[in-house]
Amino acid sequence: MTASWLTDNHIGSKPEYVADLVKRSGRKPELLPELIPTGSIQGPLLDEPAERLGLKPGVPVACGIPDIHAAIVGSGAVKAYDTHMAVSTTAWLSAPVPFKRTDILHGMATLPGLSPDMNIVGNNIETGGAALSWLGSRSSRLPTDYWEAAAGSVPTVRRR
Repeated sequence: MTASWLTDNHIGSKPEYVADLVKRSGRKPELLPELIPTGSIQGPLLDEPAERLGLKPGVPVACGIPDIHAAIVGSGAVKAYDTHMAVSTTAWLSAPVPFKRTDILHGMATLPGLSPDMNIVGNNIETGGAALSWLGSRSSRLPTDYWEAAAGSVPTVRRR
């Protein structure tokens, strides 16, 4: 529900709705889902779903994590300021950070992170991967070494 902008996303805040934000949104509070922290255990696997899945009842069921969180884990960029770029249909840059900021003009915002003491700053590049696919389909006549040289010319940013 982080992206719904109905919760307090500051580091250390409890996962709960902000009544004023819910009221301003026009949503009915009683219809909003219960909030639980990302990655927490929701409860045991019930008998009927366990049977359908071929699993033992009682297996702990964890709350899933959003794609940006999963990408951070998958990239290994889990420490403060470690940055990764994910490219699919869209693309984004993100990094765990120990602060909260939002920059509407540049499309950047922080979201609750993988741990209560860390947020994730992200910048979504709406059609990043689709743009690369489009470029590739129109530039297949260019040799691979052209693209390697172009990628190699990008300056490296070093953390201070």
